[in-house]
Amino acid sequence: MDLFAQFAVASARMALDDALLNLDRTDRDRVAVVMGSGIGGLTNLEQQKDTWSSPFLIPMVIPNMAAGQIALTFGLRGPNYTTVSACASANNAIGESFKLLQRGQADVAVTGGSEAPITSYSISGFGAMRALSTRNHAPERASRPFDRERDGFVIGEGAVVLVLETLEHARRRGAEIYAEIGDYGCTCDAYHVSAPEQTGITAALAMGKWRHGSMMTMCYGC
Repeated sequence: MDLFAQFAVASARMALDDALLNLDRTDRDRVAVVMGSGIGGLTNLEQQKDTWSSPFLIPMVIPNMAAGQIALTFGLRGPNYTTVSACASANNAIGESFKLLQRGQADVAVTGGSEAPITSYSISGFGAMRALSTRNHAPERASRPFDRERDGFVIGEGAVVLVLETLEHARRRGAEIYAEIGDYGCTCDAYHVSAPEQTGITAALAMGKWRHGSMMTMCYGC
């Protein structure tokens, strides 16, 4: 497995353990896995570019293998796919999982996002497009996404996985419920390959797509 898929499987295990979901007493045909990843297995793609490729290269690098490896590890046979929408990938995965549950296509969804982009290719690419912070003199203050003086982002890696359930399923098994998703809406700026539309009108449009104020997502250059 590429590192991004390892992060996803480890996070899924922690999420399932925290949810106290006994898979042996759960209909695995009704457990979906929807993960988000903007890049996928960049680590292995870069490492193997100048060597004879491993027969596992393609299964390691394609973005949907985070969801695929979670399903293989835990025997989850419900809907399984990956959302690839840059920074919004994990939000879209969670939102689409919510819609699966709402439509009755699953009772449980293992969902979130995973990324392992700290490679020479990735850092040089984001650096060339001037997306990374250059606050090297004060690295502890470099990550400041909502600051007026922000100058780019600080690249990181990891994963987050949530266990979503229908309310009926959660109550039936006596699960501890942390939060409820009321609805989900998304839009696209359709403005620039990397910069956000400056008036914020499409963010407002995403918010207007639902009433309960639970979740929204938008993507800039997708």
